[in-house]
Amino acid sequence: MRRLVRSAAEFNVENIPLYLAVPDDEVTFFSNLLDRDAVIVIADSQFRIPAVTEKIHSFRIGYIEQQLIKLSLHKLDVARTYFVLDSDSFFIREFSHEDFLDESGRGYTVLSEDRDQFASPGYSQFVELRKAMIDRIADYLCLPPHMRATCHGNAILISDVLSSFEEWRRTEGLSLIDLMTIAPLEFSWYNFYLRKCRPDMITAIEPIVRNVHTRSEFRSLLQQGLRISALRRSYLGVCLNSGWAGRNQGRFVRKLNRGSMLAEARIRQDQMRQSAHRKIDLFRLDRYRLE
Repeated sequence: MRRLVRSAAEFNVENIPLYLAVPDDEVTFFSNLLDRDAVIVIADSQFRIPAVTEKIHSFRIGYIEQQLIKLSLHKLDVARTYFVLDSDSFFIREFSHEDFLDESGRGYTVLSEDRDQFASPGYSQFVELRKAMIDRIADYLCLPPHMRATCHGNAILISDVLSSFEEWRRTEGLSLIDLMTIAPLEFSWYNFYLRKCRPDMITAIEPIVRNVHTRSEFRSLLQQGLRISALRRSYLGVCLNSGWAGRNQGRFVRKLNRGSMLAEARIRQDQMRQSAHRKIDLFRLDRYRLE
């Protein structure tokens, strides 16, 4: 959490307010722990979510409560658009309103089919469960297979859409707990509702935060020669998702900053070979022209 707040203070060039929602009995703790000029700490009770008394689909109570809060952000009534960050995320480059809003001022919608994620060997144990939950929501909303792109996290949510979604679920006789019972994927509920009922509100973009879901995926990034300086070209942040880094997050972030010397040496070798092949091809082309 401290890394997220520090990175926001460093890269938030337009001083976009950063809010942190925590359980009511932890507000004082986090208010004293974090820089009050950098983050506004608010109590979960402000979102007026229903009580979660037991696990849902084996997911712990706190995990479900977080999802309910995200689907209730419009009740906070402090912004028209919210960018929801996982606490394991941190910014890696400067960001401003234009990263989250289209030219009309409407919030983007982050959509992806997660093909690389599903193909990752390290994520294989979660693939079937996630696909099944995505399909449950899409089937409930009668969405065809080609309209099931969603996002895993770090989503942009529009307050008006959340209000409209709340009205819709009430007409359907669905409580927030009912949604979680069908499938606890808050961003898929939001995205699929948009697809079904408010397609006029969609300005789609690809993910703007690079999720790293497993330790093996992290190792794979290093082996590819990726480091934070390269990720900045495509993303404004990184998320070491699902807490796999534990208390060693700082060590993994430092590794991602440094990159892999072995991988970089291999990349330079490949670049030299490619350059040599191009020169040979150009030589052959010039020779052909002369003949």
